[in-house]
Amino acid sequence: ETPKSSLKTSKRYAAVPAKPSARWQVAMELYQTESNYVDILTTIIQIFKVPLENEGQLGGPILAQEEIKTIFGSIPDILDVHTKIKSDLEEIILNWSENHSIGGIIQNYSKDLMKTYPPFVNFFEMSKDTIGKCVKQKPRFHAFLKINQAKPECGRQSLAELLIRPVQRLPSVVLLLNGTVNLLNCL
Repeated sequence: ETPKSSLKTSKRYAAVPAKPSARWQVAMELYQTESNYVDILTTIIQIFKVPLENEGQLGGPILAQEEIKTIFGSIPDILDVHTKIKSDLEEIILNWSENHSIGGIIQNYSKDLMKTYPPFVNFFEMSKDTIGKCVKQKPRFHAFLKINQAKPECGRQSLAELLIRPVQRLPSVVLLLNGTVNLLNCL
């Protein structure tokens, strides 16, 4: 199954409870945001990283391998972890029970998240600076970005705007899970 699959295209369909609980709604929201996030990471890799790594480019490589590594960092590892999280969330929703631990899924991957995120987040400014420097110094890279950023998958966002998503993802998950705890405590 590809990372772009979703409950809508899954072979199995989630039965929406007759009266969806707050927990179910939060699980669905987390799944939907996780699915969108996996799609964004997949776009970054497929539209930008993979073509830049292609050594058989006419006129030679657009960027040096070190520049590619600096720009994309641990994005493939982050995608791998979030693809697994998305799959686990989908499984919970497809086999819904009020006893499922939504936060437990994130907790199950906490070591992987702690391993993959700091290198990316800590060097994000360097990644942005490298993009800016390469745009100014390498006309082919500038043209490559213009062509690829215009693709519908990018949603009219620049590579730098797409790359900030990992910096924003974990805080947004924390907010969603904290909102769940607060909501459930009020019931």
